[in-house]
Amino acid sequence: MSTSFWRQVRDGALAFAAQYNADGGDCTVVDLPKIGITGNSHFMFQELNNKEIADHIYQWLESRALA
Repeated sequence: MSTSFWRQVRDGALAFAAQYNADGGDCTVVDLPKIGITGNSHFMFQELNNKEIADHIYQWLESRALA
């Protein structure tokens, strides 16, 4: 798929998160390369670094449960 397609997907996710948060929700869009996780597809739990992804999600959930 082209870069423009994935850019649209990302932009849609960011727009959704912004609106969801504006409506009182708690949504976070994670840009994996920005946090040092690279080379992933959209099947994150089938990747070789799936434990790293799971740990990141767990930490996010844990931080919300304690808030």
